[in-house]
Amino acid sequence: MSTPVLFIDTNVFLHYRGLEQIDWCGLTHAKSVLIVLPPVVFRELNKHKDMNPVRHLRKRAQTSLTSLDRIFKTGGRAEIRPGVGAELMDHEPMIDFATHQLRTDVQDDFLLASILDYRERNQGSDCRLVTADIGLTLKCRVHKIPVVSLPEKLKLPEEQDPNEKRVRDLEAEIHELKHNAPSLRLRFDNESDLAK
Repeated sequence: MSTPVLFIDTNVFLHYRGLEQIDWCGLTHAKSVLIVLPPVVFRELNKHKDMNPVRHLRKRAQTSLTSLDRIFKTGGRAEIRPGVGAELMDHEPMIDFATHQLRTDVQDDFLLASILDYRERNQGSDCRLVTADIGLTLKCRVHKIPVVSLPEKLKLPEEQDPNEKRVRDLEAEIHELKHNAPSLRLRFDNESDLAK
């Protein structure tokens, strides 16, 4: 049985535990696995770090990049934990995007192209994509790339964005003030609200 070669989608870094906290061998039922990280993953993580409108996702992208920098401190290959190797893909995919019905302006297609490129260069390799992206999963079926889904228990808890929380709190406060404000009416001695 060949060692599974896992390509990790960016959404895993943003919504799941860190690479070193996941039992990749248990997840894939293998004695060892190799995690390959193509350039597109770093581009996307940098983009999320700098431009994601949600603060905690910017922070998670930064944390992931820091962790990857630590893992690959000594070079392009590393061991994340026993049985789990990691490798940086040092080049963009060299395949013809159009032939594989992929687009160069779609980041997910760059990830798929990296997997197809690796598979062509390493005949017989058991390449799989780890993702929670349904659209990407459907594209993988077309290209006969197996998908590994992570269990819910590995998902990070959703954090509230402080600005969103503040808006919700203020909306609740406005609602309460409107609800508790007295309804004032002017009445004259004759119980009428009109006077001549």
